[in-house]
Amino acid sequence: LGRFGGDEFVVILPGTALKEGREMTDRIKSAVESLQFFRDDQIFSVSVSLGVADSGKGKIKTFQELFELTEQRLYEAKKSTVEWDRQNKSG
Repeated sequence: LGRFGGDEFVVILPGTALKEGREMTDRIKSAVESLQFFRDDQIFSVSVSLGVADSGKGKIKTFQELFELTEQRLYEAKKSTVEWDRQNKSG
């Protein structure tokens, strides 16, 4: 686990299949989003967007390729979260 920059962190799980990685991200997301923070008599919670990728059974040859795929999936997750927020706040 390491901070990549700003509010982004990278978790590298060697030997982990894509399915297991997705299960891990689901657990992380649930744990983070279940937290509540209190300040000045107000309750706050946070959301998290996660991207996960694997080596594609050897199709991905470099760390850079793997990182770019993971980043693409992260931005897809962020986009779907923003769209969900828009739909649910307008109703």
